Amino acid sequence: MHHHTFRGLMALVVALALRDVNTRYKHSLLGLYWAVINPLLTAMIFAFVFGGILRIPQTDHAPYAVFLVVNLTFWSLFANSLSSATISVTSNTALISKIYFPRIVLPTAAVAARLVDFAFAALAATVLMLVYGVHLHWISVAFALPVVVVMVFSLGCAYISAQLQVFYRDTAQIVAVITMLWMYVSPVMYATHSLPGVVRPWVALNPMTEVLTFAQAVILSGRWPGLSSLASSAAVAIALTVAGALSFKRSERVFGEIM
Repeated sequence: MHHHTFRGLMALVVALALRDVNTRYKHSLLGLYWAVINPLLTAMIFAFVFGGILRIPQTDHAPYAVFLVVNLTFWSLFANSLSSATISVTSNTALISKIYFPRIVLPTAAVAARLVDFAFAALAATVLMLVYGVHLHWISVAFALPVVVVMVFSLGCAYISAQLQVFYRDTAQIVAVITMLWMYVSPVMYATHSLPGVVRPWVALNPMTEVLTFAQAVILSGRWPGLSSLASSAAVAIALTVAGALSFKRSERVFGEIM
């Protein structure tokens, strides 16, 4: 019984995720190419401003542009997941009114859909690394570990922001501002070892710091930093997802009255 229910929910998540991807890109001029263009274009701008003008030194044995693209590929997975999931419930009122299904499926599918974007962006990052002559190490396959942590962390944040959006419709705008500020306190445009010693402990409190640092190590340096370096971020991600899911299930009872 429970096995069939779980399979049914997973099938629904996949179906809604594919619908999300199709709706997102069907009527756009470049379609899924935007998943590649966005991180590359952002990296070019940042490389010019922070690398060309502010002269931030190259890090992790890779050109600064490559460093940025790799980081932005992971950051975009989190930021875009949170952005999509926040409005996932309020933008599906027609679907909610027609059939009953656990509403938590909606933010889950929104986060899952961004894996398609990530796959295209990761492919572009790999090509850029080859163009710049950055050596690909076999240990780079471990990039899947921070991807899993980002996905779980995104789900936790998504469950909280999606239910808040039902109660307060300006949540999406607030989340957009928080996400933008969050990027600047995460090692996206800089490596943590380049920061002053007094700042590093504060940056380390950010769950995305370990994720990005791990990704930089295995992809750009071919270095295995050890699973312990991801442990606290993974623990925070799991705890947040469980708490977010429980809170979402409690709030779900009054969604119909509000929407």
